[in-house]
Amino acid sequence: MKKNSRWMTWIIAESAKPMPAMPWERRARGRGYRIRAAG
Repeated sequence: MKKNSRWMTWIIAESAKPMPAMPWERRARGRGYRIRAAG
């Protein structure tokens, strides 16, 4: 549960940003990083 909470906080923080900090995250965002986050 704690791990999931951390993921949620990270995802929310990344979603709030206009652009991801990492280049690979930018690509994943265009292809639904939601699936990767669920993994």
